[in-house]
Amino acid sequence: MAIAELLWNHPDVITAIISIVVSLTAIIYTKYSIGLQREHNRKSMTPLPWIKLGDYDSEIYVILENHGVGPMIILRVSVFKSNDRSIVEKDIFTWMPPLKEPWEDYVSEFKDRSVRPGYEIPMIILKEENFKNGNFKTVRETIRKTLSELTVEIEYTDVYGSPFNSYKRDLKWFDRKMPKEIIAALST
Repeated sequence: MAIAELLWNHPDVITAIISIVVSLTAIIYTKYSIGLQREHNRKSMTPLPWIKLGDYDSEIYVILENHGVGPMIILRVSVFKSNDRSIVEKDIFTWMPPLKEPWEDYVSEFKDRSVRPGYEIPMIILKEENFKNGNFKTVRETIRKTLSELTVEIEYTDVYGSPFNSYKRDLKWFDRKMPKEIIAALST
């Protein structure tokens, strides 16, 4: 009874208690909102690696792309034979046979490079236009065979240094079997 009488006789105490409750609620809500905003900021800066493969009559390529919404920082690239991880190289180019003709483009150093969202880094690009002696088809088949035995693994992070599972893609696609009708049409 004494507390009810005290509150009834002193309304300023009720105002003070309500002010404290509202202030504590605001602090808790603000802390929660800041946590949600930080989580949103991290998720909205997530990189998403993709290895794009191209195998055409006049061009072969392997390109690393960032399909995410945030920058991708490459920590390490590992390239190894799909069935044997005892030899690991830092790029695809090291696995390629030596050529007399120049490569259109290739990158051999990936560590600490960043890739903006929507941008790419060519791992290797070989174009027929660089072959003056007309032996592109033979070289292309050799490159296809070599690529089809490889797997590429990308270890990466975002601008916050968040850990991600490594991205891995085998390049067996270059060894796909084409129907005989298509092969006959291509060789004419």
